[in-house]
Amino acid sequence: MTDTTVNEPAKPTHVQIDPMAAASEAMALNDYYKNRCLLLANEIAGMRVQMSILEAQNEAFRTELEQRNKDLEAAQKTKRSA
Repeated sequence: MTDTTVNEPAKPTHVQIDPMAAASEAMALNDYYKNRCLLLANEIAGMRVQMSILEAQNEAFRTELEQRNKDLEAAQKTKRSA
């Protein structure tokens, strides 16, 4: 806060804060960050599970694609020989 008049520049003033109010605010902020960290950690865990599922699906699709490519090559060789 500052007090100003027409002739004097602004001078800072200090507001006295009750230590219990400051401690209460600090605890509330600490709880907020603690809960936020827990929520974010939970989201990360869920995303890791989802990534594992997607990686498994990707591997299954890759295997299926390789098999289809082999089948296609075999069919083309058979067609050429006939």
